[in-house]
Amino acid sequence: MKDEIIIAGFGGQGVLSMGKILAYAALENDLEVTWMPSYGPEQRGGTANVTVILSDEPISSPILDSYDTAVILNQQSLDNFNQAQQSLNRALSIYVNAVREAYPDLKADTQFTNLETVLEGTENRIATERTRYTEIVTTYNVTVRRFPANIFAGIFGFSAKPQFKADAEAARAPQVQF
Repeated sequence: MKDEIIIAGFGGQGVLSMGKILAYAALENDLEVTWMPSYGPEQRGGTANVTVILSDEPISSPILDSYDTAVILNQQSLDNFNQAQQSLNRALSIYVNAVREAYPDLKADTQFTNLETVLEGTENRIATERTRYTEIVTTYNVTVRRFPANIFAGIFGFSAKPQFKADAEAARAPQVQF
């Protein structure tokens, strides 16, 4: 099971709170969760978006390429969302055509360099997600222990969650053989 959700609207409409509630509820049900807010340049009343991914398997990236559910709370966000989807479709079309035209010129060393870049990027994304997980769990744990939220947390059965702890083997770099 994997649900990819985007929630969009103006600041003050509860966009970020809605995303946090989904994330906390999923954590309570032992699901893997990412919660990634995005704000517009305005301080108050500007755009606010949040992406939430809920899964029963580890989540490799908080960035959504597609979505299962979109909760869009105002017309401006809907218009922006539609425009972004059209731009993405055009960009993907251009990329696919460029790869198709350049394919005969690709060399093995280029593929190896690309593989190195992909591996490095994957390691960086994993480190970033571990940091985000730690921050989210810390925020959650502080929230469920702080007054007055601790009263509601106790009533509804929310409790502190453990922090991420890597295995001793995780310190070793993986062996890649070609």
